[in-house]
Amino acid sequence: MFVATVVLLLTVVATTTSLSKHPLVLVVSFDGFRPDYVSDKWTPNLAKLKATGAVPPYMRNVFPTKTFVNHFSMATGLYPEVHGVLDNYMYDEEYQLMHNTYKQFHYNDRVIPIWTENEFNGDGRHSGVMMWIASEFAYQGKMPTHIAMYNRYLIDLIKKEGLETKINLIIVSDHGMESVAYDHLIYLNKYVDTTTFTNISTGPNMFIHPNPNKFLEVYKNLTEMANATGQFHVYTKENVLTRWHMNNSARLEGLIYLLAEPKYAFSDTYIENNFKGRDISKAEVGVHGYDNQESSMHAFFMAQGPAFKKNFTATPFDNVDLFPLVAHILNIKQLSNHVPTNGTITNVQQLLSGSQGVSILFYNSGTLITAAMFIHGVVQSF
Repeated sequence: MFVATVVLLLTVVATTTSLSKHPLVLVVSFDGFRPDYVSDKWTPNLAKLKATGAVPPYMRNVFPTKTFVNHFSMATGLYPEVHGVLDNYMYDEEYQLMHNTYKQFHYNDRVIPIWTENEFNGDGRHSGVMMWIASEFAYQGKMPTHIAMYNRYLIDLIKKEGLETKINLIIVSDHGMESVAYDHLIYLNKYVDTTTFTNISTGPNMFIHPNPNKFLEVYKNLTEMANATGQFHVYTKENVLTRWHMNNSARLEGLIYLLAEPKYAFSDTYIENNFKGRDISKAEVGVHGYDNQESSMHAFFMAQGPAFKKNFTATPFDNVDLFPLVAHILNIKQLSNHVPTNGTITNVQQLLSGSQGVSILFYNSGTLITAAMFIHGVVQSF
């Protein structure tokens, strides 16, 4: 059974009631929510949306299948090697830990999230963001107009202003989930000398920084352990899989990268704490970060509103395509000094209603709203 604590975090809508020529888009993200979690029994409202909206079987996310990486890819339309965020916890170029810092999201100052791009387009456009990864930082000196704590009155305001039939609603997730049993935890110190390197471990993923003059030794020892156990793989910047869109990032320079096989994970404090006080012969913990081709790591996408088709089953597309999709609905363009999106409207054009007429839609507010619903789960067997 999947046990989850859910916190709904939404932005405050601009209280303007004057007509605007700009559409209204609401994007909500469920952290760690697999497409197959949607059911009539457990999530009836999402099931109704799935049955009536524009919905693919799944949305392809980027690798690694982590929260920071995928939320920033959705926000910027860029692959990890372009926007520079390679994990929630990672090394910077000086091999110092980064986690939710300005530097982590400013690998390239020309990388601009969709909420900032919306405001750069001007003409009365405004953005509101709440708890979307990287939203608390300025980009090229610009912050979104609205950054607010959770406000339950958002839904009341939407109903009061009669906006519920005019909002283009997009619901997504960043990645899926997999369960790991205690006897599938990987302890490197059982096989290699861990004093020859430092590391950052986040479930199935690990960055290894060898001590000076120890790179080849560490790489050789880890590779031998990986081959002997069959539990993980060893990569460097030069041989990390091209389709992961990581290998062109300078932030992998001088590092060794480990990826566990599905159902395995590297032991870390978070995982060990989740096993404390439980029957480890039955208990499992939920983790993510595996290859984005694994079906258990897939994300979901649902959309409803005047811009979208109804009762439409789409073919899967990439989450970097969300940027051009939202930009198309908002009728905005990327500024010439911003990094062009890796996504394409071609892949998501299928979702749009034939009578969309983006440029002539009239709504009560010209505000882009992004939000995040975070689900922190522990998988348990009883």
